Amino acid sequence: GFAYEQGVTASDAQRAADEGGEAMGEGDGVDEGDLERAEELAAEIKGVADEWRRINRDIRGWWRGLRGQFDGGPSTMGSLTGPSDDQRRRLARIWEEARVAEERLREVEAGAATELSELLVRAGVGRGLL
Repeated sequence: GFAYEQGVTASDAQRAADEGGEAMGEGDGVDEGDLERAEELAAEIKGVADEWRRINRDIRGWWRGLRGQFDGGPSTMGSLTGPSDDQRRRLARIWEEARVAEERLREVEAGAATELSELLVRAGVGRGLL
């Protein structure tokens, strides 16, 4: 759902940033300052992508635990009682982290990705990220 889509968006931006940075590094006459800035922006984009990968792992872990509570497992009997208070709190924490990460992703799209796109165009190595 939502977290998966955000994770894909962030990963796609990271892949494009990495490819753009590599192309700038291979380009002739690329300003050294622009190349350094491109690397900083790519690192910022990677940080957001890593954040979404972690959130998606947390959601999958929460879901596996909840499913195990219902279905049981090799050493436990399923309860079919619904999420416990601890599981509800964990999910609330994960969704709050997702809300913050969504804001960071939007900020990166508006800031770092846009600036990196402009650097790529100026360096003549692509149309940019967006």
